[in-house]
Amino acid sequence: MRGKWSIVILLTMVLASVILAGCSDQPKTEFDNAEITVLVQDQGNSALGKQINALLDDSKALVEKESPGIIVHLVRVPPEQYADKIKELKPDIYWFAPFELALPQSAGKLYDLNPLLDNAGLDITQYFPRNVLDMTTVDGKLLGMTLSAYNITVGYSKSWFDNAGIPYPQNDWTWEDFESAAVALKSANGGDSSNVYGAGIPLYSEFVEPIVMGMEGAFLSPDGTQASGYLDGPATVNTVEWLKGLLEQGVIDKQYNGDVAEIGVKRGMAVTLSPLISSAAQTNPDIGIVALPSMTGEAQVSAPYITAFGINASSVHPDAALKYIYALTLEDNEVTRQAFRLGISVSSAVFAAIGDELDPSLTLNYNLLPFAQKRASMVSREYSLAMGQYENTFSSMIQTDMEIAPTLTQIAQGIDSKLAEARIKDEEEAQEAAATQSAGE
Repeated sequence: MRGKWSIVILLTMVLASVILAGCSDQPKTEFDNAEITVLVQDQGNSALGKQINALLDDSKALVEKESPGIIVHLVRVPPEQYADKIKELKPDIYWFAPFELALPQSAGKLYDLNPLLDNAGLDITQYFPRNVLDMTTVDGKLLGMTLSAYNITVGYSKSWFDNAGIPYPQNDWTWEDFESAAVALKSANGGDSSNVYGAGIPLYSEFVEPIVMGMEGAFLSPDGTQASGYLDGPATVNTVEWLKGLLEQGVIDKQYNGDVAEIGVKRGMAVTLSPLISSAAQTNPDIGIVALPSMTGEAQVSAPYITAFGINASSVHPDAALKYIYALTLEDNEVTRQAFRLGISVSSAVFAAIGDELDPSLTLNYNLLPFAQKRASMVSREYSLAMGQYENTFSSMIQTDMEIAPTLTQIAQGIDSKLAEARIKDEEEAQEAAATQSAGE
């Protein structure tokens, strides 16, 4: 199951690394043979991959047509070569994840977009909520144009709710509402059956984390340096106790793996990734989608997987690069509209133009952006690697009679140790890189 979710998340990042471009209405800037290199990941030979690769070619042509004087070199490389090619080719534009901004070896490698935006007469807050911009802002510097990937949301069976005589869930619901609905759904649609459940929640850390966030907790400190006091904090302990209670009631089960095909068959609701729910809903009108509940219902929960495009600090044509990124991420045009329909564009300009015709899951993801918070994997790369070593322990703690607080403390301390080791290594790499650069000057 972990492999399945890793693939889904990787797909999210790959898709986000190839957002498409088009024409621009921003203030015109004259360019004279401004050559820029845009590094993207090759999408392969699947139907979707071919479509995206073709649209990338179209984006290059459109930007060059609408911005005479800009010459775009679009370079495709296999995903496994991407990091090395950034170092080798020094492209003007490349994709990165927010956690990279915290790495010492990343310092000074990206342009602050704020002065470039000011020069272009663009108010970025008219396109993205402040929460989203904060994802790639460091010390007041906007280092990347953020793209929201996908949220974890709840899919539900309309017919099961109808059978239970309860209203469909709304985005302002609470976890108490979720639990009462799950109990009612099981009673009305499965009775005493041991194979029918009111809801399904994958008992993995990445799905439990947004529940904890909805209870005003977190898995990691804001600076990404410490899990102790967060992962083992009261919100996590209370969340695990609550999940154990649902298991004991038979309202959820231990085996659920995120399969949306079971919504309306074995389960009335399912917590899973929104694109999976969206895909199922396209062929099954019985399936609805709603935001994750929160503790009070007053503040919605959004912990999206985020990616961003940045401009290399070594670029000699940062204004031309911004022109391209503007078309990639902000402007309303036919190509970015198509990108939005794929779930990988979040510009308010595009949403204003086509929001009425979008898939409900895309509309939900967009409307959740003002509530976006950084999940732990968006803060620290090493957290994800370290948590992977404790995933089985984490899941077993929920499913068995293992003690909650001591187990969480053990996991948190283990992650802290890995984070400390990583910081030392990152500092050493940063010093080596600085020494190499000095030697070459």
